Amino acid sequence: MIFPRNGSLLSNSLLVTAGVAVGAWTNASIHPSREIMSLSAVTVEPKAPSARKSAPGPRGGGRPSLAEVLSQPPTGQKSLSLHELGQQVAGENPTSAMELAQGIPGDADRLDFLRGAMTGWAATDPQAALAYAQSHFPAGQMQSESVRLAIQAWAVTDPRAAYVWMEQNLSGPQKEEAMGSFAQSWARTAPEKAAAWFAETGSTSQTLLTGLVTGWAATDPAAAIAWSGQLADRANQTVGLTTAIGELARQDPARAAAAALPFLTDAPTAGGGAESPTPAVPDLATVLADIWGANDPAAAAEWVARLPPGASQIEAATTLATVWAASDINAAVQWSEGFTDPALHSAVVEHLATTWGAIEPDKALAWLATQPADIAANGIQGAYNSWAATDPAGMQDWITQLQPSLSADQARRSLGDVVSGNDPLAALDLARNMFSPSAQADALNRYYRSWQRQSPADANEWLTSEWASLPVQARQRMNK
Repeated sequence: MIFPRNGSLLSNSLLVTAGVAVGAWTNASIHPSREIMSLSAVTVEPKAPSARKSAPGPRGGGRPSLAEVLSQPPTGQKSLSLHELGQQVAGENPTSAMELAQGIPGDADRLDFLRGAMTGWAATDPQAALAYAQSHFPAGQMQSESVRLAIQAWAVTDPRAAYVWMEQNLSGPQKEEAMGSFAQSWARTAPEKAAAWFAETGSTSQTLLTGLVTGWAATDPAAAIAWSGQLADRANQTVGLTTAIGELARQDPARAAAAALPFLTDAPTAGGGAESPTPAVPDLATVLADIWGANDPAAAAEWVARLPPGASQIEAATTLATVWAASDINAAVQWSEGFTDPALHSAVVEHLATTWGAIEPDKALAWLATQPADIAANGIQGAYNSWAATDPAGMQDWITQLQPSLSADQARRSLGDVVSGNDPLAALDLARNMFSPSAQADALNRYYRSWQRQSPADANEWLTSEWASLPVQARQRMNK
């Protein structure tokens, strides 16, 4: 068998990743970021355009002046200092804080100061802060972030009023983001009250529930898990448990694994009757394996081995395979050799090969050649798919060296599926060179139909000119 050359630089970059993201919102008031954005469109109403105001200087060991903070080296400490200064000044005089922001020359520094200023203003008068953000900041990131920060502060002092305001004044993605921050902030300070309110409303909002459970689990994951497990709505229960246990996994993965165990297999009904058992929580094993595997894959592997056989064990093992392969493919391959369950072994091999195929397709295919044919089959397909997605030119060069075979047809199909959207003629050429008449007819029909949906005139012109030279089986398939 001819093995592929190493891929291009692009193919050596891992583009196959796994894991499930559990929704969470960053608390910018605790640790503001340094994200750069243009604030040239932000307007204020300065009182004296000729003079630049400066924050008051130190008062008996008090806060530094704005000039002193701006003179600091551009580090995380400077970002934090600007945030704190903006918060302090706005807490005393929001108008002065907004005017001071106008005099800060750098976008990143100005943004750090404004974040703090909106946080400080919202702590004393959230409605005024929100009104200012909506009227003075252009629609976009700065306005959305300011609204989120103000809602976050308001949720601590009067969460019900904050919720009503959001319902009446926000919409779209801005509302979703604010709702998440609102629920998370409230749950961090009064989780039982936030949970009781959510239950009272009968809400099925995943945004609210995820924010609530994330905030609660940050301080009391056991209580958040217990509450989530008792939710009557099955979809809410799934979101709550996955979020709470995922948050605990970031703190203590072994403890999270123990908490998750009752929810990884179908549970019998309470009365022991003939009713359907409570099903396992979907994706929970995936979340745990993703988080734990990124930090300690060997420990996660031991946990996978102890799981009861079934769907959750396969979910956990395949997720771990993808995560581990991205960081240490050799260790992951060695781990995969210990499986005795054929279904589990095959699933893990497939995920390892899919990830490895995006990085080193030659090594991935060489390894698959050492596996039993039935185990290697899905892995070969995964490796081909990844290679086609990351280095189509390199794969094309390799395919031209292959002898006609079913395996070569498989490679051509993977590459054709990738290139057909942008280069239908190349995909059709790959199909015409397939070894199996059935596979050839199917691929030709598939790529022609795809092209016809995108550009009917071009596709039909090609079909008219090539019809006589197409294989009989392909013409029969197209006629149908």
